[in-house]
Parts: sequence; C-alpha cells; structure tokens
Amino acid sequence: KYTRGLLIELSIPKYAKGNNVEMILPSELPTILEKLSQQVATHLDTPLPHFSTWEIHRLDVCYNWIFQNKEEATSVMDFLRQVDFPRKKKSIYDTSVMYVGGAYTVKFYLKGPEFRKHDFNDLKKVDYEWAVDLQIWADRIVRFEVGLIEHITDNEKIIETLSFFLKEKVFHYISTENTSDAQIRDILFSNFSKRRATSLFLFHKEFYKENSIVKN
Repeated sequence: KYTRGLLIELSIPKYAKGNNVEMILPSELPTILEKLSQQVATHLDTPLPHFSTWEIHRLDVCYNWIFQNKEEATSVMDFLRQVDFPRKKKSIYDTSVMYVGGAYTVKFYLKGPEFRKHDFNDLKKVDYEWAVDLQIWADRIVRFEVGLIEHITDNEKIIETLSFFLKEKVFHYISTENTSDAQIRDILFSNFSKRRATSLFLFHKEFYKENSIVKN
C-alpha cells in the first residue's frame, strides 16, 4: 500500500487527447505534466512539487506501427507471436504476445481489438464519427509496449531494451546498412515459409521506415 503521499495513476494519452490510440511524443510530456500538476493542485487547493521531482513507480512506454490495413497488421502480429525473448516467460493470446520478467514486461498486440473492447463504446457516446475514425486507425496498428518498474525507468535503459528486442531478436539476420530490399526478400523467403516471410518483410519495411512515428 502506498502511504508516502499522493499517488497519481493515469493514461497520459487519454488525459491529453481523449484516447489512447494516438501516441504522445517525449517533447509533449513537459507541457502535459505541467497542466496535470496545476489541475491537481487546484483541485486539492495545495501546491505540489515540480513534476520533475515526482517518483515514478511504473512507466509503460509504447510505439505504434501503422500499417496499410487491418489485414497487414494482423499478418505482422501472426509473425511476432512466433518470436521468443531470452529469460522471459512467453504468453500467447489471440491478438497479442507477452514476455513477462521481473524488471520489465514486453508486449505486442493488435490495437484494434483492444480499443473496441475497452474504449470504443464510451467514445461513440461522445462523438460517434470520431470513435469510428479512431477504430479504423486502431485496426491498422500493431503496438509495441514495454512496462517498466521504478528502478529501470531511465531513457538509456528504455532505448537499450527496445533496440535489443527489435534489432537483435527480430532482425538479427539482416544487416540494414548494406542490404537491399531484394536481398532482404531473398533472405526471408529462403529461411521462412511464404506467408511468414511476407509478414516479416512487411514488418521490416515499417520498422525501418523514416518518420514512421508520424500518423499517416
């Protein structure tokens, strides 16, 4: 039980944008947290310490891969469910895969089914067209999420975790610096079934796509 003061637990995307389909960029966080701090202080009628001094007890870092359509996202997810992670317990579900460990948990999942189950019905009561647009967008997304606990929340460790999994486990057999698309296709189709190779190639293209963090 937390007894040392005020505990704030929230989804920053939902707080800032009204949904958790869109991502929050690191550059946006200071403004969002300053607004949150001011609102909480006003509600409690008491000043709060600057948000930069707040203790972090849990942090979920995520990234959206946005594909051309729902079918392409599903195909990529089918491939990711076959990937293993060292020293972590793997759990496979219909639309996701999770790797559980003591320090952090890694999860890949289709955003579409998750959004429809948890948020779509509430949002459509507020703005039906907006909810439908978000659902269409969510159906194109494979989300990569890392859940970190308080002793492993520094930026360097986050980047190390993401890079290790994607570059060393998913694409460890491809040198992206000097390998053409044609060579990548040859490598994949010589090592995997046609369906798996196609899924992996599409995922590879999105992973190394420039400016893929921007909504398209």
